[in-house]
Amino acid sequence: MAVDFSIEFCGLEFTNPIWLSSAPPTMSGDHIKRAIEKGWGGAVVKTLGLDKDIFPDVRPRLAVNRERGTLFAMENIELITTHYLDWWEKELNMAKSAGAPLIVSIMTAPNQEDWSIIAK
Repeated sequence: MAVDFSIEFCGLEFTNPIWLSSAPPTMSGDHIKRAIEKGWGGAVVKTLGLDKDIFPDVRPRLAVNRERGTLFAMENIELITTHYLDWWEKELNMAKSAGAPLIVSIMTAPNQEDWSIIAK
């Protein structure tokens, strides 16, 4: 007998509550689509921003204790996508073709105009 793990979240129907998070596994439409085809219930897409907000990944990713010469901390590995919105438009269409709902993480400057633009 099959078990129904489907859920409704914010008006969206998911086949199960196991989702990819906004992280490297959601770095492209192909990654998301393949995960959904393997059984993931949905995805929170990598954090998108306006083109003016895009910047390269933080490097180095490890901090060093200069006195002891040891690694002691991981720095913020990724904050926001390194791709522009026109690239993401194609990728999101590819991901949506797998049939599961997507939740898009967005981030921009603290002003109403930028949030209005990115939310559209």
